[in-house]
Amino acid sequence: MFAKIFMKEWRENILIFTLAILMMVALIVLNLTGQKDMTLYTSGMFLLLFLPFAALLIGSGGFYSEYKDNAWIYLFSRPIRKEILWISKFVSQLSILLVIFLIFYFVRRFLPGLDKILQDLDYPDAYGELFSISVYIVMPLMAFTIAFSLSLLHDKQFIIFFVTILIGAGLIFATQQYIFFLWLRGFYVKNEGIFSLFFALSFVLASLLTLLKSDFSQVRNKIFRFSKYLLIFLVISFFISTVVATRGQIFSPRRNFSIWNYQRFQDSLYFQDWRKGILRYDPDQEKIERLNKDSRFSSESFSLRADKIAYHQILSRRQWTQDLWVMNADGSDARPLVESSAEESPFYRKRVESFLLSSDAKKIAFVTTHWEDIEGERNARIHTLWWMNTDKSQLKSHRFDLPSSTRLQLIAWPPDQDTIVMLIGERPPRHAEPPDIITFNLTEGSQRVLIEELKPPRRWNVSPDQNYLTLRMRSFEQNKETLSLLDLCTHEKFEVFSAEHLRLWARKWSPDGRKIAISRGNELWIYNLEEKKLEKISQRNYEYEIGFDWTSDGQKFILLAPIDGENRLVVMDKHFQEERTIKIPIKLKGTISIWGLENRALLKGNRKGALWRVDLETEDWKKVY
Repeated sequence: MFAKIFMKEWRENILIFTLAILMMVALIVLNLTGQKDMTLYTSGMFLLLFLPFAALLIGSGGFYSEYKDNAWIYLFSRPIRKEILWISKFVSQLSILLVIFLIFYFVRRFLPGLDKILQDLDYPDAYGELFSISVYIVMPLMAFTIAFSLSLLHDKQFIIFFVTILIGAGLIFATQQYIFFLWLRGFYVKNEGIFSLFFALSFVLASLLTLLKSDFSQVRNKIFRFSKYLLIFLVISFFISTVVATRGQIFSPRRNFSIWNYQRFQDSLYFQDWRKGILRYDPDQEKIERLNKDSRFSSESFSLRADKIAYHQILSRRQWTQDLWVMNADGSDARPLVESSAEESPFYRKRVESFLLSSDAKKIAFVTTHWEDIEGERNARIHTLWWMNTDKSQLKSHRFDLPSSTRLQLIAWPPDQDTIVMLIGERPPRHAEPPDIITFNLTEGSQRVLIEELKPPRRWNVSPDQNYLTLRMRSFEQNKETLSLLDLCTHEKFEVFSAEHLRLWARKWSPDGRKIAISRGNELWIYNLEEKKLEKISQRNYEYEIGFDWTSDGQKFILLAPIDGENRLVVMDKHFQEERTIKIPIKLKGTISIWGLENRALLKGNRKGALWRVDLETEDWKKVY
């Protein structure tokens, strides 16, 4: 029985399959003859138009022949269960699409240069991200499943066709809004595709139950039953998808795991929370204060220099309006610098991707991207560097001639310098070419390469005064890792460590930017920039990341160390001589981070842990967040 259904479905859809083969043959010929533009247009038509419409046509005709020949009575009289009949037809038609996908996969994999051309098909969604080729495969499969499930309800194929388009578009829109709703409340959705999977399964189950329990002589009753089953399964799918996609975070009574981007200024600690925006721990009043009170939604990142904070501000959840604002370090005088939703603004529909305040906080530089058609490339990403005073005067810009896949990230702005240090490389997830570290002169409009092809692991730390940059990178030619210091004023580079495997953990600068603490393997080292000298101050019998930091006045150094099987805080003086140890009365899980304030320290365990304050004199502990 299955073999007969399988052959019947292939015969009825052989025209669609033949057209798919002809389009792929045309794609092969165009690629081999070097016609890149025509190859791109043809592959775009195949992925964007042909595949979705082919999936809709095949799926919407799922039970068309049964309606056309009035074969329901004959089918139901056969000694075969209804669900087996439904599954046989579904698998037979699905196999047509899967064979088309498989052939296209081999064509793309083995045809020279085609894979690189297809990368140009990526385009931005509403949030500025890029769709990948996998999306073009998932969407036709979902469209086919919905159309096939609905084909059980009506004999008019074109009605099923258009209803499927409407339902599919509605589900995609609702899912995107729901995911954004979760994101704004601190729930990170790991895999959006899980929603599509469960939605498709909802249609399958609703169609199967309708076939089993409905009287096909009563059309309204059949549609009513299908709608009822579908609504129930969609509600269940939303719930299960949310739990799976957020990895169970939805059940977490506390969501303070979403705090990050810690920065110390004077004697306060600044950090961010997905739900509340920028927060500051005030040690004098022993409380957490929310700074960007005017924000309707949480900010994404911030730059803290001198007495000002520049930050992203999400003002519209539906339109993803993300502007650049500035305020004083105490949260007062918040005002917009970049308004991307105002049509009269030079930043209209531009996205701020990276920004940085100067050391005196009187100037700000930022990178924007937008999309436009330029000669030789459609829908190209345009990168522009802007700089101006924080009072919005003297706005200037420089437009970079870069491929759409490039990303510019501002790293440092040395004081009394007219140059900005930035990373220029490919956007994730590609990273096909190693990035460079360059400087851009704001006065001359020129750029200079400081580090070419920064190979992984590529991690850096900027000193508090913005004068130095630590670089950890690997040389594959010499088969070694190096930790180097780069003077951002003189551009001099010198090695601190060099080995086949450095086994580096955390690195932290002293408040004055004259020393850097380096956790390497089971040792803790201090590097003195003025003396260009390394000193080992601690050694332990284990290798994993430990917490340490200077107090904000630089007079003490705090180190986490296991003593007699328990974690304790070791307090050292400015010469790294031990003064006292403090017992930790609370249980902190995972990697423990430490931030030093004046005669105080803040500690936090893993991402779900609380933020604790300890007084280094009285050894008093208090949970502050």
